Amino acid sequence: MTMVRLLERSQLVARYQSSWSHVVDGAVRIHVVQGSPGIGKSTLLAELSARIGDGARLVRGVAREDARGLRAAAEAARPHRLDRSLDPLRAADALTRSWARQARKAPIALLLDDLHELDPASLTAIGTALRRYGGQGLLVVAAGRPSDALTQFADGFDLVALAGLPPVDARRLLLESAGRSIDESVVSRLMELAEGNPLALRNLPGALTTQQLAGTDPLPEPMTLLGDLRSLLTRPLTRLSPPARALLEVAMVSIDGEWGVVRDVVGDTRATATAFGELERDGLLTVREGRLQPFHPLLRDAVRGSVDAARQRTIAGSLAEVRSLPAGQALLYRALAAVGHDSRLARELVDAAEAALRQRAADTAAVLFERAADLAPPGAEGAAVRLRAAEAHAIAGDAARGRARLARLLETESPALSDDQLVTAEMLLAALEAVGGDAARSRDRLESALDRVPAARRASVLGAMSIPLGMLGDVPALLDTTDRALREVPADEGEQGALRVVRAHAVSAVDEGAGADFLTDVLASLDVRSAVRSDPLFGLHIGRAFGYAERYVEGARLMAAIVAGARRAGARTTLAMAHGALADLRLRSSRLDDALVQLDEAIAISLGAGQRAFAPFWLGMRARIAGYRGEFAAARDDLTLGYEIADDLGVEGARYFLDAHAGVVAATAMDWQEAVECLERARFFEQANGGLTPQVARWAYELVDAYCALGETGAACDLVDDLESFARRPGARRWTRATAQLARGLVLLERDPARSVGSAAAAARSLRAADDRLDRVRARMLQLRALHAIGDSESERRPVTAEMQHGLAALRLRPWAHRLDQELQTRGGRGATRGANADALTAAERRVLDEVARGLGNQQVAARLGISAKTVANHLYRIYEKLGVSSRTEATRRHLLGE
Repeated sequence: MTMVRLLERSQLVARYQSSWSHVVDGAVRIHVVQGSPGIGKSTLLAELSARIGDGARLVRGVAREDARGLRAAAEAARPHRLDRSLDPLRAADALTRSWARQARKAPIALLLDDLHELDPASLTAIGTALRRYGGQGLLVVAAGRPSDALTQFADGFDLVALAGLPPVDARRLLLESAGRSIDESVVSRLMELAEGNPLALRNLPGALTTQQLAGTDPLPEPMTLLGDLRSLLTRPLTRLSPPARALLEVAMVSIDGEWGVVRDVVGDTRATATAFGELERDGLLTVREGRLQPFHPLLRDAVRGSVDAARQRTIAGSLAEVRSLPAGQALLYRALAAVGHDSRLARELVDAAEAALRQRAADTAAVLFERAADLAPPGAEGAAVRLRAAEAHAIAGDAARGRARLARLLETESPALSDDQLVTAEMLLAALEAVGGDAARSRDRLESALDRVPAARRASVLGAMSIPLGMLGDVPALLDTTDRALREVPADEGEQGALRVVRAHAVSAVDEGAGADFLTDVLASLDVRSAVRSDPLFGLHIGRAFGYAERYVEGARLMAAIVAGARRAGARTTLAMAHGALADLRLRSSRLDDALVQLDEAIAISLGAGQRAFAPFWLGMRARIAGYRGEFAAARDDLTLGYEIADDLGVEGARYFLDAHAGVVAATAMDWQEAVECLERARFFEQANGGLTPQVARWAYELVDAYCALGETGAACDLVDDLESFARRPGARRWTRATAQLARGLVLLERDPARSVGSAAAAARSLRAADDRLDRVRARMLQLRALHAIGDSESERRPVTAEMQHGLAALRLRPWAHRLDQELQTRGGRGATRGANADALTAAERRVLDEVARGLGNQQVAARLGISAKTVANHLYRIYEKLGVSSRTEATRRHLLGE
């Protein structure tokens, strides 16, 4: 990922206050701050909360064992209630509805502290909800330590790092904290050690004697020991009274710090009240919404680290006996109080976890399985529990913990696993590695596993290879391994159907006709439900196979059914893949608005639910549509994020698709050199993978166009020859044949416009009005350019112009309309799309009209542009006046068509 900028607290407060002023006017702003422990993240959020006032809501993530997930999400939804038993994706829906209802009354500032400590369910729900949110009036500032959780949460949002205090402020804080004189050499050393960290600056002087501070005694060595901030926080604990110390220990060991539960353990007495007052005065503990919370998040770790294991078990045992506790929490406290292995308690936890899975509460199940795994004895029984714990973490979206658990299991307990369990563990770990972006490691693991697994499971391992090979874009290897798997898999298993669909996808990528035929054979006997259960990427494979075969309606119907089933089951990977594949079908069939709906959902799930390796594929498609509509800034943002993720994870297949989409966007913007560079990289990738068909990424016409615009007709003709060779193959699809005709017409435009007219007209006739509108518009545009070149009359051009203008308006292809207008003006013809009064619009008015032309209302336009709805209305009034219209519909038509 790109390096984040370092900013000081005062700069960030000013920045976020400015964002709040935009949010008050209806905008949405999302910021993420990362910083080391003690650097001042919580202080930043507290200061921001105080300045914002009633609109601010502070939510803290705390590392807890709470088996009920969605705790932070529930706090983020207040005052509306959020059911904590929901699947995180459904919780995300509830959050977006809650924020929208609240924002209609007053703007919201949601401040998320210790993001790295959010429970996985909340991280998924909040991250997905923010990417789905289409309302207004929402500011989010999330802060946390550098971590995988923060990196994944921050994808696509404004991310900065909080710098330490500047030297002058650091020095002042150090001297104030010491409360006594410090030798200048000691000041320099402590400031060097603290690096501007406020927590270290406050606590380091207390770790030294008066003589050491004065410079008369040497400083302790190594001084780096003083940099352990948790150890610095334990020093004030030694001064606490016994009741205060006891209260603090119970509060920090408890799962959720519930004041009533803690009070049941320590006793509701005057001494307890006095102890709490002491802790609050010393800046250690406070009560927020009925829960005891540390003033600094590091205090929990510091207290737990200072309390021996026996004392923690005693506290957990006392907590387990509180009658008001939910059964799940009491069970977890019993687990924390247990010593050594306890098979009976482990089985209770497993039973509770399995029940949670049946209720689709994967996050709850993961916590219960994790505790059961710690208690289960060595040997087959314990290994089986630890495998289930890893599976539950994977289902819950906590891929990092699942990977760690599996790696440890395979390293230390492989002999205790059955052959079937061993294969399951290897395949699951490989899948998590692939989804996490480490596709090469995943492929190597599966190839190594093939030498060890029983013959009956070889097909499963070969089938699992489709995930990393697909992400690496290695189509020849994908075909080979799928063929090997199909030879070995039993004919009656649902796994075979999934493998046959993978093969149909791969075959289509190198042979359009054979792929379409094979897909037809597969569909005759396919059990879709079994295939979906067998392969979480099934929706992507079958959706793209339908797209290559140009069976758009049938494919969209099946993908919609898969989306509905995956949503009911809470199957996040399947759901993201199905939305993405449905978007691809919609884009191919010229339904751009429908494609955007699906892409927004695929991106939200992929980035919000820990599947960021797939996000570049969807970001590239969304950028392509934004480019078609002239929204080049939005396209650049999506492409930049896509490339950052692909490079960070090494996902070569994603980079190929990004190159193709980036090249199309550049060609649409008439940045011809950039288009050639991007599309030639895509072309090289296709040739290196066995010569992928033109259908795969659909960039060929743009590259021909770029070469023609640059005057490199030889390179353009070579590419057209290649296209025509594909079009002559048996079973070549409609789009490939039409694109070859269209590309030939383009290279003929200057030297033989009459033949160019014929090629463009033939391409248009090959394309369907319903499914290929985008490419028919392109064909009619070329036809009109050629007709102008040969000087045909207006009556001959009129029907071509009418269809072209209607398509330009329906699809909102403003860059195409602008380019055509410029070319026809240059040739001396009357502009086909330019409006008589369009030049009178200011840049701000054009931006507003661009958004109105997308079908957005005033509030939505205001939110996208960061202005007020009143300002939008004022712009529209002036736009109507300048264009001589009285409605947004008329203004849009004039804007797009120049009528």
